[in-house]
Amino acid sequence: IEGIIKELQKYDIKLVDYVDVNPEIIKLAKQSLNDVEKKRVRLIEKDPVRFLRENNKKYDVVLINLPKPSTIQLNRYYTQDFFHLLKQNLNTDAVISLSVSSSGNYMSDEARKFLSILYKTISTEFNNILILPVSDDFLIASDHTLSYNITQRIDSLEISTEYVNSNYFDRELLAFRGKQINEQIDLSVSLNKNLSPVFYQSQIELWMSQFNIKYWIPAVIILIFSGFFFFKADIIYKGVFAAGFAGTTIEIILILVFQVVFGYVYAVVGIFVMLFMGGLALGAYYVPKFFDQDNNIRLFKKLQFSIAVFAFVLPLIFLVFKSLQMPDIILFIVFILLISVISVLAGGIFSVASRILNNTYENIASKTYGLDLLGAATGALLFTIYLIPLLGFGWSVAVIGLFNLVIALSAAK
Repeated sequence: IEGIIKELQKYDIKLVDYVDVNPEIIKLAKQSLNDVEKKRVRLIEKDPVRFLRENNKKYDVVLINLPKPSTIQLNRYYTQDFFHLLKQNLNTDAVISLSVSSSGNYMSDEARKFLSILYKTISTEFNNILILPVSDDFLIASDHTLSYNITQRIDSLEISTEYVNSNYFDRELLAFRGKQINEQIDLSVSLNKNLSPVFYQSQIELWMSQFNIKYWIPAVIILIFSGFFFFKADIIYKGVFAAGFAGTTIEIILILVFQVVFGYVYAVVGIFVMLFMGGLALGAYYVPKFFDQDNNIRLFKKLQFSIAVFAFVLPLIFLVFKSLQMPDIILFIVFILLISVISVLAGGIFSVASRILNNTYENIASKTYGLDLLGAATGALLFTIYLIPLLGFGWSVAVIGLFNLVIALSAAK
């Protein structure tokens, strides 16, 4: 659609595999190809990660043409896991190319960190990386020796290009700027991984810096606002806050992990939300009935401990997802069970807390439900913007477990 295929036809190419998860893009691409191009191009409607896992061919060149990693789904294509998988699908000395927003002639601290994370992550799989600072910063990687003599090579082959030629690119200036950027790369940054999406966090930080907003300011505002109501509340209300915090946050984390493992969540996110809301209702209605003979305070502590244990076990389950390739149906069933468990526990705590407090309907609808929603909102904001990118999925869930464990121990006194 962007004219890439037409440009590729200028070179001696046997076959092009174009992979895109969006069916509408594939449909438009079919309409734009002529008969000659259709013989050389295979249009594949599939998530690129899933395609690479199932692929049995080797490639000489891979062009990664994707948006910035503004979501955790897009972050998957800039991770060490992805580049390792991609390397397994390449011939010896194959070349890959990708681009990110240009850092210009001056790199801010945020831009430097952003580019450094990507550079270091790619370098775990490829020996040589070339940075081409043009309209975007293009990164070309290979185990073969790379050179800035790109336009000279194109001219020698007598290939006609509109922009990539000696009239448009000054080889010495391009090499100078590329090496200048290369010297500013900080290899002490963390690697970007599927379960530790630091590149996604760096993209948020870079975007916020363009508006002169410090990355931590929203977090401080959230903590002050939520903390004011949380510390004023007694221990049972704090437990409701913690349950809302854990329930919504773990739901979001499970959806994001499913997206990382499966590839996309478009078809199932509605099902997962429906299951979570249904689980809340079931927990609120049936948990007090099932444990009717139990002391409400004791039951409250048991439920809070159960959330903590569940949160501590989840990172181990994530490691299983990472190491094993499960059939789609098994994966789907496991996530349904995990979402059902946390939703029933969170719903049960709300109902039991309402019994303990013995409030009027007005107080239940305002204070109890209000703190439950405040906990949910606080967790959703803090974890998606801060804790998940900084700590990864595993440690983020452990923080939830620790928080609920503290509440449970406080309730036990």
